[in-house]
Amino acid sequence: MPTILEQTEALVKPVCDEVQVELVDVEYVKEGQNFFLRIFVDTPGGIDIDQCAAVAEKLSELLDENDFIEEEYM
Repeated sequence: MPTILEQTEALVKPVCDEVQVELVDVEYVKEGQNFFLRIFVDTPGGIDIDQCAAVAEKLSELLDENDFIEEEYM
């Protein structure tokens, strides 16, 4: 069975292609009592807030639709 990281990466890659950013890393960690899912993206010329927001909005929808993370996370 694919891991949370693998499943997240599979969802975010097409989003990154659409927004024209590079997927740098996916991180799912527990810090204290909370779980965090972090997606790191960039472009050769740097990234702006609009590109980050576009990735976050599209990925949020996909994560809600696919719902493969059992724990609550930020």
